[in-house]
Amino acid sequence: MQFRISNIIIILILSFQCLISQNTKSDVAKAWESFSENKENSLFAGMSWNAIGPVINSGRIESFDVVPGHPEIIYAGFGSGNLWKTTNHGLTWDPIFENQSGYSIGDVKIAPSNPDIVYVATGESLRAKRGHTIPGAGVYRSNDAGQTWESVGLELTQHIGRVIVHPENPDIVFVAALGNFYSPSQDRGLYKSINGGQTWKRVLYYDERTGANDVIISPSNPNIMYASTWYCSEDKAGPGGTIYKSVDGGDNWNKANNGFPDGSMNGRTGLAISHQSSDIVYAFTDNANAGYENGSGEVYKTLDGGENWQKTHKENLKILGTYGEVFTDCFVNPMNDNELFVLGATVLKSDNGGKDFEPLRGNVQHIQPSPADFFHLDHHHLWINPTNPNHLISGNDGGIYISYDQGLNWMHYNNIPVGEFYFVRTDEDNPYNIYSGTQDDSAVRGPAKTLKPLGIDAWEYVWIDPWSGGDGIVVTPDRDDSDIVYYESQNGAIRRKSMSSGVSKNIKPKLPKDFSTEIYNEWLTPFFASFHQAQTLYYGANYMFKTSDGGDNWEVISPDLSLSVDEVRSGNGISAMEESPIKKGILYAGTSKGAAWVSKDDGLNWNEISLGLPAKYIKSFAPSRHKESRVYCTLSGIGEDDMKKYIFRSEDFGTTWESIGSNLPEAPINVILEDPINEKLLYCGTFNGVFLSIDGGRSWDVLGNTIPNSFVADMTIQEREKDLIAVTHGRGIYKIDLEPIYQYMKSASKGTQYLYTSDAMLPPRDASGAKPDLNNYENVYFNFYSEFDETMELQILTSDEDPIFSKNVDAIKGLNTYSWDFVIGPNEDKNPFLFNFWVLAKPGKYTIHLKGNNVDIESEFEILEAER
Repeated sequence: MQFRISNIIIILILSFQCLISQNTKSDVAKAWESFSENKENSLFAGMSWNAIGPVINSGRIESFDVVPGHPEIIYAGFGSGNLWKTTNHGLTWDPIFENQSGYSIGDVKIAPSNPDIVYVATGESLRAKRGHTIPGAGVYRSNDAGQTWESVGLELTQHIGRVIVHPENPDIVFVAALGNFYSPSQDRGLYKSINGGQTWKRVLYYDERTGANDVIISPSNPNIMYASTWYCSEDKAGPGGTIYKSVDGGDNWNKANNGFPDGSMNGRTGLAISHQSSDIVYAFTDNANAGYENGSGEVYKTLDGGENWQKTHKENLKILGTYGEVFTDCFVNPMNDNELFVLGATVLKSDNGGKDFEPLRGNVQHIQPSPADFFHLDHHHLWINPTNPNHLISGNDGGIYISYDQGLNWMHYNNIPVGEFYFVRTDEDNPYNIYSGTQDDSAVRGPAKTLKPLGIDAWEYVWIDPWSGGDGIVVTPDRDDSDIVYYESQNGAIRRKSMSSGVSKNIKPKLPKDFSTEIYNEWLTPFFASFHQAQTLYYGANYMFKTSDGGDNWEVISPDLSLSVDEVRSGNGISAMEESPIKKGILYAGTSKGAAWVSKDDGLNWNEISLGLPAKYIKSFAPSRHKESRVYCTLSGIGEDDMKKYIFRSEDFGTTWESIGSNLPEAPINVILEDPINEKLLYCGTFNGVFLSIDGGRSWDVLGNTIPNSFVADMTIQEREKDLIAVTHGRGIYKIDLEPIYQYMKSASKGTQYLYTSDAMLPPRDASGAKPDLNNYENVYFNFYSEFDETMELQILTSDEDPIFSKNVDAIKGLNTYSWDFVIGPNEDKNPFLFNFWVLAKPGKYTIHLKGNNVDIESEFEILEAER
């Protein structure tokens, strides 16, 4: 009796803990609430960021779903780039999950019985230790096809592998929760709801390090279900990964793994079930028990409902490489049980039940012009049209590809600005260009122009690998000659390229023989071009290297910086490094384990300055542009499931550090910049957006209202143009004009109203001079300060004081931006051959007049004719 009672108590405690945990706000949700509250009160939230794009290289897709019977309606979830929807076969896309706490997507599923009901599981399922795997905030539900959303719990699950909905009842939903990726957690396993997410019951749980990865429902008998588990929080494989089966609609589960790998290194497993028989199931697994040398990809098949599994092929599949933890999805043709697709670096197709496989490739065309001619690698999802299996949609690191002939030809929908960028630089050309590298979508450069929905993307690849991708990390032009560009791929593979000739050279430095082994930071190796001398680069492994001739010759200028006096900080390579912009030879370097260093003599001597900083991944240094001894530092614990903020300032070269996080949300901070004009102005890029401080870090305000909830990975300032550029990991690139802030510091902060304008240029015209190109120009921006929240009348008048445009503008207290596209109104001409549908303002001098209950100000500006 005592044994039975104790077991009942344990079950009750576990159930209670599960209920309590799912009613607790996640760190992601708390960060978004704090960000939103700050934004409501910020004097700078009314300013506008310009969306730059680009779209040529698209971004990594995690999951998508298609409305049954309507293949033109697609919901696409990008890893850290939110949820997008098209209703016209991908010609245009809209982000439909904005202003939700979770923006990284694990899975999306449309209810088969009611397409208006959509579930989104946040928290991407890609497990990578690059410091860019974004946790989520649970599950959301929409009852109106994505117009509005409601959080329905499971907030603490962090990362979700799959969500599925009962084929007949949209309120019965299952979530395969992976949980924390880098630490133990109880909030993982398979969950079931019978009331549309109002309450959840955990129906399958292995242990605190093993999550549920996949779950499937039999289309022929919804009571029959299968699920897979994965040991995912300490390593990429472990003892908890296996297959389970339920015969009662998911209420009870038993192992169904006879003949399936059962060792100490069972990896991730994806499942696919026949549409005709609930007994026929495929499992594609990353079997790491025998290592990776001969391939770890294995397909197993059961014909008896999981009683027995058999490997379908002789030689292992090598499409998982050594990182099968990011793959293993598999799909079966709804009309043919023997036609199977398995996803890894490439897609393999079998026509005979998994005995033999051939790669799925095909010819590739693009919505936006692109030189990428290979079917992109690293595949994460596939949709097979249930009524026409020749119609496929593939989602990979390059975005969305659609085929109507089962992969012989593909259309790449590279018209969505979802690039996962790492770092950003600019050149001094006029107009200037932006340079940045992405997660598996190469390195790109392009003009700092606003993205137009139907315009041609003017960006170009600096580099692209033979498989249409490759990670671009740091990309920077030479200080004196923007034709020379330095770029790198993962693990420090740096090259120098002439953009005009297309010729590039490997310039990766090598350690002299008498040095110990090189250690590179996990995937991302930093380098920078010197502020003070062209062709001078600094490059970081565990040693710092320097070249003065563009990379032809290197010298080692540091000891092994991975060796900290603190053992906890020892072992990893340099993750961040920078030099003082005002004093040549002052260098800072930090590792991904939190070892920080300074040299004041260009590398001759180094001092460790870790004391006072947490032992976390050092993300950035920002030596002051005003004071030689001042430096800023940001660190991140996101790769350890730590969502705290770490942002510091030192006034003595790092000897002592002071936290300047003050009222910032408790969330990772990736980068900090000090303004080149006003030392009190600071900018930081965070988990949710960009913040501004006007008092040297004592307090912070959200900057701008048009940059989406996103992971701001890096920032830079183009000083000549006074532009702040921010790159996000999942939502592309943005810029904002800093001049209105400078004007605020001079006037509005002293209680003076002001209106800031600048001259603008009309859209260029075609060769005939008759038709303006409305997809290739910049709007004109008016920035003004308001003392109150109020509605104002905005008028634009000619030099003769004739009004040509007016609009009511809802201003908030603080700085506001209004963007005008030069359109006066529609063209009322009835000519059937009309091609100019809008009347634009003419070149000339104008006045903008703002009038409200508490404001009456005006300013002059000029509209210029564009050069052809």
